[in-house]
Amino acid sequence: MIAFIILLNICLQAVFYLQTKDKEYFYQILLWLLSLMYLGVNLLFNQGTMTMIMAFATIMPSMLTLALISSYYTKLKINWMGYILFYLVSIGLSFFLNSLNMNFIITSAPVALAVGLPTFIMGVRILKHQRHKGFLYVALAIFLILQSVHMFDYPFLRTDSKNLLWAFALIYTLFQALSLIFPAINITRKEEKITQDLRAQVKEQTKELQKALDLKDITYQVLVHDFANYVFALIANLRAIKRTDLTEGQLKIANTNSSILEKMKDLIREIRQLERILNTNSNEEMKFEYKNLHQLICEVEKAYTPKLESKKLKIINDIPKELEVYVYEPFFSISIIGNYLSNAIKFSNPNSSIRVFVHINEMQNLSITIEDSGIGMSQDDLEKLNRATSPRRRTGTHKESGIGLGTLIATNYIRIHGFQVVFDSQEANPKENIPGRTTINIKLNRKQYR
Repeated sequence: MIAFIILLNICLQAVFYLQTKDKEYFYQILLWLLSLMYLGVNLLFNQGTMTMIMAFATIMPSMLTLALISSYYTKLKINWMGYILFYLVSIGLSFFLNSLNMNFIITSAPVALAVGLPTFIMGVRILKHQRHKGFLYVALAIFLILQSVHMFDYPFLRTDSKNLLWAFALIYTLFQALSLIFPAINITRKEEKITQDLRAQVKEQTKELQKALDLKDITYQVLVHDFANYVFALIANLRAIKRTDLTEGQLKIANTNSSILEKMKDLIREIRQLERILNTNSNEEMKFEYKNLHQLICEVEKAYTPKLESKKLKIINDIPKELEVYVYEPFFSISIIGNYLSNAIKFSNPNSSIRVFVHINEMQNLSITIEDSGIGMSQDDLEKLNRATSPRRRTGTHKESGIGLGTLIATNYIRIHGFQVVFDSQEANPKENIPGRTTINIKLNRKQYR
């Protein structure tokens, strides 16, 4: 029976250890294993009375365990090897006293008293932190102390020691079982407290974030509103200019600028519409529709006419005239095609061409490719571009500056459309007469074009 109780306590401490990974419980398991070994040696060699065996097989590790647990709450440092050594010395002392034919009271009382008194003091201190545990520690310490004063032969303590020790072993085992429940309750309470604190922090941070978002929205609305005013003013001025006598060249420039401003006006309108959808949590979706890709490329090309002419570049539009893509306009043409074409112009060599074409693979997936014959980029730069999450500064062939924000914006709008983009490049090497080349492949599935 006593071996079963010891094994049960080992199992309980093992559960504690698996739950917390705390070495404290590992050392307690070691104490109980020593106790089990002590019990086995006594039974094997038939040394001492069963009462004494039970005393040192249950009381010593039990009280040491209580003291060790108590030290956790009282913030006392633990010398584990010292406790284990003390236990081994106590076992040796019990064998020595037993060899002198001394009775159980003499052999166990000093050790029980030495462990019981500190445990009682620690139990009282624990009462300030956790009443239920403190009360159990105090009660068990008192029980052990009462056992130790049997030597004084008080009449009211004349109880069979063996029965008392059985009772103690069972009470302690019950206590260990309850300790599995109490820490779970305490952990739950701590988790609830932590959860409440985290919720309060999240709530406070959410308020701060909302303030920042509100400020951003206001700033954004002001910028869009004021920008729209100037765009509309420019459109009105251009219309007035076109009504005057202009040369053919001037009229061409005016028409180009008018086309650009009309595109900007459409963009502002869609930005306001998108803002309304996002801010009001409207069920209204973004307006995706089929658009003629060849025509979109032509419109974007007009917007970049001055840049193309300054570098004597030519855009070869090999897009089939009947091909339509399912896109969100004008964001697709301005934010995606426009930004990628702008980059191609920026890094193309003068007197070269930029080709725009499509390819349909065996899976019927469409690739829109923008290919230039410019300076290209290194493999390292290419890898960074393919996983870009922030702008990268690069200088164009005519020393054009920029922070690379256009590519980042285009990539983000690619995700909104549900497309994929893959960059490929070969860096130019004039010494070996290797031309540079960069291709931008925008990939669409079968449902995104017709």
